[in-house]
Amino acid sequence: MFRYEYSPETFSQTEEDFSVAICEAVKAAWGKVGTGVDIFNFPVTVEVAPPNHYADQIEYFCTNMSEREHVVVSLYPHNGRGSALNLLAGAGIATAELAVLGETDRMEGCLFGNGGRTGNVDIVSLALNLYTQGIPLNLVFSDLQGVIDVVTQCNDLPIHPRHPYAGELVSTAFSGSPQDAIKKGFEDQKRRRARDSANGEPQIWNMPYLPIDPADLGCTYEAVNSQSSKRGVAYLIKQHLDLDLPRKMQIAFYQVVQAIADSEAREMTVEVTTTAFRNTYYFGRWCSADCSGRWNGPISALLNALRTYLDIHLTLREYGEHTSTRDGESAKAASYIELVAASDDIKEARGSSRSW
Repeated sequence: MFRYEYSPETFSQTEEDFSVAICEAVKAAWGKVGTGVDIFNFPVTVEVAPPNHYADQIEYFCTNMSEREHVVVSLYPHNGRGSALNLLAGAGIATAELAVLGETDRMEGCLFGNGGRTGNVDIVSLALNLYTQGIPLNLVFSDLQGVIDVVTQCNDLPIHPRHPYAGELVSTAFSGSPQDAIKKGFEDQKRRRARDSANGEPQIWNMPYLPIDPADLGCTYEAVNSQSSKRGVAYLIKQHLDLDLPRKMQIAFYQVVQAIADSEAREMTVEVTTTAFRNTYYFGRWCSADCSGRWNGPISALLNALRTYLDIHLTLREYGEHTSTRDGESAKAASYIELVAASDDIKEARGSSRSW
């Protein structure tokens, strides 16, 4: 069995009634139809109008073509009108999504839009756009990086860092407000999923700024870069070191991260950020000294011992603690102690700009 396919090359630049007349003539030349495999493929060879114009053309064809149920209407959008940074996705995706609403049957495109002059519709972006709306297309992108590796090797064309879904910067928040919202979103989602799990309800992904779970694509959310906020840094430390830093510590460590990012002029990776934290606060390192102090609690006893043996006069300004997110026997606790130079004036001590 074979099939016919006809592509009116200038469909997007042709009057709708004339396009239907031409396709009717082609269908008549093919002979009897009814197999359901004959295809009319409508390219947007050159985008000369907004995406909704092509969608209107497709809808007109589907409404006015005779024996519509016996032919397959296929779309073949291009990206001639472009988008920001000349990505191979933007306008072609919008054209495809709108045209699909015209009751079409089929879509032609390329992985990451690598085709034609300015790129064909990006099948990856189109599929994942629909996936975020709860429409599965049975295309598996759970290892998106693996797909990227194969495509770039075959085409010898790189994926732009800001390409939708596939770009290396896509899951990175660059400003404080999104990072803060995402951090709070993860915390809220954790509580919500625990509650839903206990009630036997499905686990729903509902996050600000992230329409799709990066884990579904085999990716991770990276919060920290040279423009990161305190919240972004704090999120990363909490995710990878299980430490929920108090606000003043967030501010202090953020300055450390900024200094590294500025001096080295690069993005801060997870490894670099967590290593900086370990080195700055000696996290994971242990030391011991033989001294003793007496008071009404362990912190007061420590301060007493420092005064007695080392003539170091400090006072407590802030204390906080929390258990780790791990459950069971692996759960641990973290304590945060902020010390300032002791002073007879309590207000002066509390307002000190230097602390340890």
